[in-house]
Amino acid sequence: MHGCAFSDVYSSFSDKDPERLALKKTLYFQELLLQKICTYNSIMIPSYAHTQEDLALTLFCVDNALKSVAEAQINNDLRIVWKYHYSSILSNE
Repeated sequence: MHGCAFSDVYSSFSDKDPERLALKKTLYFQELLLQKICTYNSIMIPSYAHTQEDLALTLFCVDNALKSVAEAQINNDLRIVWKYHYSSILSNE
C-alpha cells in the first residue's frame, strides 16, 4: 500500500444552516465510532500495518456512515444525533 494520510469526506459536507451542518458532522462521526473507526482531526492515516482487508472494511464503514447521514437528511431527522448511549461505543460488542 502506498500513499499518505487523507482528509475524511466529512469536510465536503455542506449546508447553509450551521446547526444542521454540525449535526451532519456529528452524526457521521457517531456512526464511524459505532463501527470502531476513529479519525484524528477528521484525518485517516493508513499505514503499512493495515491490510487490504482493513482498508476494505474501513471503506465499508464510511459508506454505512454516509448512508446514515443521507437517510437522516432525507427524513429531516438529523436530531437523532447520539441516539446510542456512550457506553455502547466503548463496549466490545
